[in-house]
Amino acid sequence: MTTISFKEKVLQSVQEMPQDIGIEDIMEHLYFLYKIEQGLKQVEANDVIGCIPLKIIH
Repeated sequence: MTTISFKEKVLQSVQEMPQDIGIEDIMEHLYFLYKIEQGLKQVEANDVIGCIPLKIIH
């Protein structure tokens, strides 16, 4: 299985954007991709709060 680097994901995402997109929209989308990537890394590192602790807190 080949993993796609974050840079490749960003480049692919930018290439798929419409030609008339504004810089703010590009930055927002890239930040969204970054946050997803960070979340996936947290899941891989088991740095997440499971359902049981959430029930106890709530």
